[in-house]
Amino acid sequence: MGRHLEFDKQDVLGNAMQVFWRKGYAETSMQDLADACGINKASIYNTWTNKEQFFSAVIDFYCDSITRQNAEELRGQDSGRAAIEAYFDGQIAFLCNEGHGLGCFLTNTAGELGFTSPPIIERLRKIFFEMMENFMGAVRRGQEDGSIVRDEDPLMLALTLQNALQGIRMLARAGDPPEHVLRHIMRLSMRCLDTRA
Repeated sequence: MGRHLEFDKQDVLGNAMQVFWRKGYAETSMQDLADACGINKASIYNTWTNKEQFFSAVIDFYCDSITRQNAEELRGQDSGRAAIEAYFDGQIAFLCNEGHGLGCFLTNTAGELGFTSPPIIERLRKIFFEMMENFMGAVRRGQEDGSIVRDEDPLMLALTLQNALQGIRMLARAGDPPEHVLRHIMRLSMRCLDTRA
């Protein structure tokens, strides 16, 4: 019989996510992870084989616990525009408060790894595509309810919003912009949704 796991995988992945999020993939050692998770390195290797596989499991955990919740927020308002505004508000509030200095875990990973880890980058591409689809769904709702301009391509508007969001996340990670600056960037970015007079 296989040895019973003496730790909760979800707790371990959550703790590991915090370490990777703060330090990045390259600067995080297996000892860092073992210490943060309260288990030994052998347990990590026995369960996830290597650091890359462990990191991939952490990305899945992030998507299940955070990205999915973000997607629900974009579907959580009757008005498409109101949903997008509420989503940006929530993202900026996180970046400037409990997530101060962290940025976005996935955006940070994409910026750090580039094309050095094809399996992880391919996973990120799929996640970012899903994010764009969520924006596009909110844009289409806004076009139907009249809160978003109707003569613009929903895909192009969604990509513009996603680009603005990623820029805000990178600013929050790389510097220390005041919250009102990020919110002003958000307001300017949202003008692409304005209906024509």
